[in-house]
Amino acid sequence: MTTKNPVIIHQPSKTDLLFEIIGLQTARGRVLFFGIVSICVYLLPVNTLKNFSLWNLLDIHSPSIGLTRAYHYVLHGDFAKAWEQNDFIFVVLIVGIPIIVKDVYNVTQQIIIGRYFS
Repeated sequence: MTTKNPVIIHQPSKTDLLFEIIGLQTARGRVLFFGIVSICVYLLPVNTLKNFSLWNLLDIHSPSIGLTRAYHYVLHGDFAKAWEQNDFIFVVLIVGIPIIVKDVYNVTQQIIIGRYFS
């Protein structure tokens, strides 16, 4: 008679999940990070977002200055203001949207087979 070895399922801790989100190395981490950042950017007033730019505070010109505010305007549907803040936002979206769509698909597939949240 053979005995089966019990299957040990690793339950990730809250710290593991935090590092997964911050590390952006997994599809689930990227989806959660993107969701959290998008909610924060959507809810914060646009004037508050200007204070988050390290380059702006150091008075160093950088092509990324205004991207967060531009993303805020995109989330609110004001594409003209987004263009005024930083026209590079549309390049970022063209690159970023396919990545996040693929990640959402992968996470959805993992949820369906029961890997996450079971």
